[in-house]
Amino acid sequence: LPPELIFEILSCLYYKSDGRVDFPTLAACTLVHSLWTTAAQKLMFHNVPLPDDCSGSDNCKSRAFREALDPSTERGRRLGGYVRRLDIWVGPSPEWHTPAVFVTILRDCPNLYELNFTPVGMYAFEETVLAQLMELCQSTGPHVRALRPIGVGVQSPIIYQLLAVWPSVKFLHLSSELIASPPDEPPGFSLYELTLSRNVPQEITTWFLTRSEASLQILTLRELPGPDLVNTLSRHGPRIRSIRFFDYGKRTAALVRACSNLQEVVLYKLASVRDLDLPPSVEHLSFRTPFWEKTPKHALRPILEVIPTLPALWLVTGDQDIRGYEEWPLLQHMCEERGVTLASDGLSALLPEDPILPDKFPRGRSVSNFRYIN
Repeated sequence: LPPELIFEILSCLYYKSDGRVDFPTLAACTLVHSLWTTAAQKLMFHNVPLPDDCSGSDNCKSRAFREALDPSTERGRRLGGYVRRLDIWVGPSPEWHTPAVFVTILRDCPNLYELNFTPVGMYAFEETVLAQLMELCQSTGPHVRALRPIGVGVQSPIIYQLLAVWPSVKFLHLSSELIASPPDEPPGFSLYELTLSRNVPQEITTWFLTRSEASLQILTLRELPGPDLVNTLSRHGPRIRSIRFFDYGKRTAALVRACSNLQEVVLYKLASVRDLDLPPSVEHLSFRTPFWEKTPKHALRPILEVIPTLPALWLVTGDQDIRGYEEWPLLQHMCEERGVTLASDGLSALLPEDPILPDKFPRGRSVSNFRYIN
């Protein structure tokens, strides 16, 4: 078989049903035949999780990964060129990746697209490390497009430091609270997507979106927004194409009304929805219930009521338990009658989608998105 066809076949094994990468199967595929090795390695090295450095361990994934990416060899440069996603824990202690090791790993991954960064026991980068990161970004790269800082201290400037290094960031996921004041100078980045796992002060949100008035198209809120946040985000409403939220209340409804050109609405906690008022432009409606929530008996009632008001709707997506809802037969009949596709998946509400700007929603998590992750 030609290499391209082998890659397409192995791509079918990349994600498990829950949306997570099936590393054991891909690793097994590298051992089947030499013709499979390159394709399987390209898939395996696309997404690299490095939670710790394990310097004292004989069985160390991090050390093996760094040795495999030896830039003095053709193989090492090739494997490093495959890396598009990196999930890394960085801290001063030897049990984590030190800032110096972090810089080295980035140097060996020039095509890195998405960085999930967890600092451990670390308040800020030292100026020498920042200078090295800046120099790297301005020369060989990587030019990170998607940034997700995780567990950053509320008063830490690390998020601002990373964004100063990579003005190329278009997809920003804030996973924790933040009260550290933003820099005095305006940001150099403009965002396609903003995800707020926790509400942040209006001053900070305004700073993040300073240069995003013409670019912001995807918005995710994991908490009920306050009135100030609604006012700030509503100014971007007409350009928002996709919005997703955990809790649906009066202020969330007001924000949705400001998004007059929505193409996608994702409800991560269906139990919070009572009356759903959506613009007629919506093409994809998705709903699910987190594993820690109990689904109400009549949870689909708001979905059934809003579907007839959406003439552009072509797809409704639910979680894997969609057939367990009491109103499932009514939903199935309504979708069939209107020519709307009804689908379900096992993706967790906490699992991020691929950070891309698609021509058409939904994005999901798919190997077919790899062509955008460059």
